[in-house]
Amino acid sequence: MLKEYLPEAVVEDMENVLRRYSCRLFVVPERRTVYGNYRMMPDGSHRITVNKGLDKWAFFLVLLHETAHMQTRVKYGRAARPHGQEWKENYRSLLRHYIYSGVFPPALASLVYEHSCNPKAFFPKEILMFLNLNTDI
Repeated sequence: MLKEYLPEAVVEDMENVLRRYSCRLFVVPERRTVYGNYRMMPDGSHRITVNKGLDKWAFFLVLLHETAHMQTRVKYGRAARPHGQEWKENYRSLLRHYIYSGVFPPALASLVYEHSCNPKAFFPKEILMFLNLNTDI
């Protein structure tokens, strides 16, 4: 399923991550206020939703963002704030792993690296514009 939505170079990695965390990924109709969402379910499993219709790089960045939420929740429980320091460290680590692996196209890699220095809850306008995404979310 992921081949349809992700750059080929990251499909196997992301399938392994989702499997390791017993996470179900749902590709959902486009939402106007978010690109993705993470939830820990009552049974302890994990659910990530990502909007359908994103290009493969946008989908990958959203999936990494939500994966960082999942990893933060597993490691720190409810004590960690949704976009707090622990999440930023996890997200930064994920982004830089793929930057240093050479997965991103060079122009996008430099924008993602800048974003990784102090990641926020939202993507910077430069990344949104590069990916032709709505800058109002």
